[in-house]
Amino acid sequence: MDAYTQHKKHISQPSLSDLVKMFHAVAATYRDGIFVVFDVLDDWQMTNNVHSKLIETHLHLQSRGTKINLLTTSHPMPNIAEAYDWHSFNKIVAQKDDIKRYMRNQMTNWHSVSDNLDLRHKIISNVASVADGM
Repeated sequence: MDAYTQHKKHISQPSLSDLVKMFHAVAATYRDGIFVVFDVLDDWQMTNNVHSKLIETHLHLQSRGTKINLLTTSHPMPNIAEAYDWHSFNKIVAQKDDIKRYMRNQMTNWHSVSDNLDLRHKIISNVASVADGM
């Protein structure tokens, strides 16, 4: 709150270093640790330099003795994969049958195609074929 009040008064923004220090101070108050999720990192609208700095800071969060558990999700991107190359990862790929099942379930609410079985089949087949594991 002190930092918020100070920066509001001076109409300024905290530095990345200040944010990291505040983050660690808050994280240290949780005895069992905290979980931080960066979801779909590749969709964040940033330049590569900012992406790299964010990833570097993100990975640095674990290195200061607090119990911080990190999870990052991303589509396969070379710069992101390279930054996390020594960390454990799981590749999760949607299966075509799962996509088709999901689409069939969703289409029960689509009144515009509910009576047209041929159109429903075409939509499901096309979405499943172009989803490419997403």
